[in-house]
Amino acid sequence: MIKNMNLILSQAFHSMRTYVEKLENQTNCWELNAIYGHNKAQWINELTFAEAKILFEKNIITLSQLIHRDEITNAVTQPISISMRIENALNNFPLLCFKLKNLLKLTAQKKVVTQGTTDTNIAILIKKNGNISRQFQKISKAEWIQSIKIAPAYNTRIRDGVDLVSKDIFIQAFQVVNHKYLTTENKRKFLSSFKQDSMDK
Repeated sequence: MIKNMNLILSQAFHSMRTYVEKLENQTNCWELNAIYGHNKAQWINELTFAEAKILFEKNIITLSQLIHRDEITNAVTQPISISMRIENALNNFPLLCFKLKNLLKLTAQKKVVTQGTTDTNIAILIKKNGNISRQFQKISKAEWIQSIKIAPAYNTRIRDGVDLVSKDIFIQAFQVVNHKYLTTENKRKFLSSFKQDSMDK
């Protein structure tokens, strides 16, 4: 019983770590990731426990809090840089401030969706009673679909003169068939929708 429970917990922690790493690369929520433990906070940018404690004491939790905004419009200035408020708050910790500047530079995407908040992506999902497993599968599916440019058999069908749907529909159908997270029933539903789309076109 204890062994099985430990296995379940270890798998849960591993899945959560993988999910957080995926969220770190999302363009629509990158700034809501926690600073301490961020995958890109390594080597010279890695925070020590003492430095993390300083941030927690100052209630600096997420990347969104580091971002400099215009004092009048509150708009994010480009290129994205660290806030003067953060620099002043960490005036006595120049090395920590240096690490945060580097981390922000490494992680910053062009778009900033949220205001500065201490709530991380995971905290927001938990507060909303969001289905974390479903969100994880959604992101994994999107990444997997983007990773394949064209189905291997497409050019073969062109060569053999076989009637074809559009390239986009063919690629999507191929990706659905080979997706490990989809059940057979869901695959059938996707393929039926692709077939209907091709008929409508």
